[in-house]
Amino acid sequence: IVFQARLGTLAQKSARLKILMMSQGITDEDARAATLAKADLLTSMVGEFPELQGVMGEIYANAQGEAPLVAAAIREHYQPQGPNDQCPKAPLSVALALADKLDTLVGFFGIGEEPTGSKDPFALRRAALGIIRLVRENNMLDFSLEPLCHQAIEAYQAQGVNFKENFQAESVLDFINDRLKVALRGEGIRHDGVTAVIDHEESSALINIDEFKKSSEMVFLEKYIKNRWYNICSLSTRAKTLQDFLETPDGLALSAAFRRVNGIMVAEVERDKYFYVAVDPNLFVEVPEKNLYHQLQKIIEKRNELLDNHDYTGWMAELATLRPVVDSFFDSIKVNHENEDIRANRLRLLGTLLIQMYFIGGLDKIEG
Repeated sequence: IVFQARLGTLAQKSARLKILMMSQGITDEDARAATLAKADLLTSMVGEFPELQGVMGEIYANAQGEAPLVAAAIREHYQPQGPNDQCPKAPLSVALALADKLDTLVGFFGIGEEPTGSKDPFALRRAALGIIRLVRENNMLDFSLEPLCHQAIEAYQAQGVNFKENFQAESVLDFINDRLKVALRGEGIRHDGVTAVIDHEESSALINIDEFKKSSEMVFLEKYIKNRWYNICSLSTRAKTLQDFLETPDGLALSAAFRRVNGIMVAEVERDKYFYVAVDPNLFVEVPEKNLYHQLQKIIEKRNELLDNHDYTGWMAELATLRPVVDSFFDSIKVNHENEDIRANRLRLLGTLLIQMYFIGGLDKIEG
């Protein structure tokens, strides 16, 4: 039975689903649900009434004496099929549903059958939204789609399926993130906040500076962004946290400070083509710059634990404590000091400040 002419048979799809389930930590015994998931499509009952796919699979599995969770996963792996459809909660069902939807997305994107305009003959947008609901409604805080997407590609390649030459996993992952943006905006999250969180990878002047890329801060930032970039729960939580923060005076003030600092860094990078990283406290000559440095060090000590626990509200609260020292710095300090070492050190201090806010998102994308 052909799944898609260029993507092989349903038997091959079932084999790929088993691989994807086991890569999510499902045992070989429970991954039997993948082997049986499409079997009911061969029956006369489903052939006559296609809407019973999965439903009949569960009935047949129970009659055959399969484990109840396996039978339930056969029925539930098609869910959710729309905004009002129930979302699976059992881990086995969630793993199979994720595998099924991601396998479909990877396959059709791999052969160049992406949705175009209003045309989506293979319901790939629905599959992406299904993945988003599965992850968010099951509160999968530390789940990133990236490893599973690469595993799906490898499963196709192992079966000899040929994808288009320029196909990359990022095209599928970015498509899912685009649907997440639509979903978040539909929930009332301001569009610039969504953009700041999901599209902020290239928004900082620091990101493409070779010297900065070698710093410990950039190493942590890249690790953090990579670990969170295709983490649907992380992106959703950060967008909501940023929305709430921007409705406070401290949030608005820090957003303005971020844009100001980022603007300074852009100008300096374009002029000097370099950026030093390590801040030297011995080069501070003014009290406001000393105060900003010491306050930054205090919140950086708390940063990793807060971010690892997805406590973005706590991290934004820490950032809010910087408002007085940031205001004092800009009111009193001239960044372009005539002493080149002092000037460079102040730029390094501003760069450190910039990165701390960047862990939430590219606030330079916030309007107003």
